[in-house]
Amino acid sequence: MAIGYRKYLSLLALGMTSSASITLAFIKYTYYDAWVTGMQCTNEEAGWIMAVYGLSGSLSYVPGGWLADRFSIKKILLITLVASAAMNFICAAWPSARIFGIHIGYPIWFGQAMVSGFALWAAMLKGVRLCGQPEEQGKMYGIYGAAEGLFTATILFIAWIFFSRALGATDDQAAGQIAGLSTVVNSYGVFSLLTAVVVLFCYDDPKRTDDDEEPFRIRELGSIIKNPAIWYVAVMVFCTYGLYTSYSYFAPWMTEVLGIPEEESVFLSIFRTAIIALIVGPLAGALADKVKSSSKVILVGHILAVALLVVLTTMPLDDSRKSMCVFLMYALTVLMYATFLIMYSTFTELNIPARITGTAIGFVSILGYSPDVVVNPLFGYFMDTYG
Repeated sequence: MAIGYRKYLSLLALGMTSSASITLAFIKYTYYDAWVTGMQCTNEEAGWIMAVYGLSGSLSYVPGGWLADRFSIKKILLITLVASAAMNFICAAWPSARIFGIHIGYPIWFGQAMVSGFALWAAMLKGVRLCGQPEEQGKMYGIYGAAEGLFTATILFIAWIFFSRALGATDDQAAGQIAGLSTVVNSYGVFSLLTAVVVLFCYDDPKRTDDDEEPFRIRELGSIIKNPAIWYVAVMVFCTYGLYTSYSYFAPWMTEVLGIPEEESVFLSIFRTAIIALIVGPLAGALADKVKSSSKVILVGHILAVALLVVLTTMPLDDSRKSMCVFLMYALTVLMYATFLIMYSTFTELNIPARITGTAIGFVSILGYSPDVVVNPLFGYFMDTYG
């Protein structure tokens, strides 16, 4: 466990790593319209690209979790960040006038699954858990989520400036979107390399504890599968992530339904995906520690989210209600991040041993992140068919 200020530096480095590793994979959360244009695909085809990402990641989580339990977390972070930077530069520099094209969409997003999933995901979350004591797990995950939000907001705002300039430099919207997207992805690559430097100097691998004296053995996988607590967390992550991935479609909803210009929509999406996480993460973590139950906070958050979704989907949409729709979108985002950012703090609440954290996260992630395989193609089909 890191001591004193070093554990907070470690949390900042982990949050920065999380931000750097998923910016390309989840680019649709902010630049959905430009991404679809650059990929030269329909909404349903874009959904299948994300389904490949989700399925590939699901298949990699258990072996990746095992690696996170056996090897240095710091080395896993550094290797992954360098690979992420390389993938960003390759994607941005692809031939044919820098047009991405669906022909590289599948391999690139498969590669992203290996970068942001596999060993990295379990290693990051295990690193967060081992930064703090059992009674401060909500705080640790809250700070980690805030750090992710801070660095995500920073890189997204910088990339948004590049995107806006490229969009305004030509009257051809499609060409502007593609040129802007290329500069955005290049900036993501630079950010990944900078993050690797931060991890090298600021992240401390946790020292072994009594609980970690005997490393996880592959034959113990059966005991993980039979553990009811693991299944409880898996179902909770499934529900929470299902809401999270669905919220990405607020980006095209703002442009196509509310009629908000794309440049303004991107700005609102950055605030939705980064600034709110920065604010909500520590508050949700502190609340979970105060009530001594992350599960209760997550349950109440889901109940309130369902109520707001009912209001939003049944409310007539017209110009006079546009501001109310945006307000409800942000209120839903607050609840989404309040549940999403603390969901893995339930590992301590449910007494899941720290030494098996990586493998347990890998198993949980198979079910927990499966909504990517279904939600994205389904929503894409709905958008292409019904508008």
